[in-house]
Amino acid sequence: LPAAADVDLVGGDVLSSKFAAPVDTWHDRAVLHFFVNREDQARYVARTAAAVRQGGHVVLATFAPDGPVTCSGLPVVRYDAATLVTLFGTAFDLVDSFEAEHRTPLGLKQRFTHATFRRAFDRAQVVTA
Repeated sequence: LPAAADVDLVGGDVLSSKFAAPVDTWHDRAVLHFFVNREDQARYVARTAAAVRQGGHVVLATFAPDGPVTCSGLPVVRYDAATLVTLFGTAFDLVDSFEAEHRTPLGLKQRFTHATFRRAFDRAQVVTA
């Protein structure tokens, strides 16, 4: 696809990675739920807020409230849209969310919460006519 040339994929430690410039989209498919202590959750949100440009988006898929309590032998935190909104605070606005079933390669069913957030604009800088 021609547009694929415009996409930069970045890998690294999500709690410490820094980007040369703000990103348009932060996509997390099943990482957030592995941060089980509040300090790491707060660091995750802070890194996300620092990385995503104002008006940019965060797209998440994380275990739903009725999802598994462990994954790959590790404990996880389960989220619904309301707890994600609380976690991300005022830096992000919820655009959309839904819960859906995911089938693992082994055929197991897992419930996920999917959410899209928009990075809030600095409300102090917003000028109204």
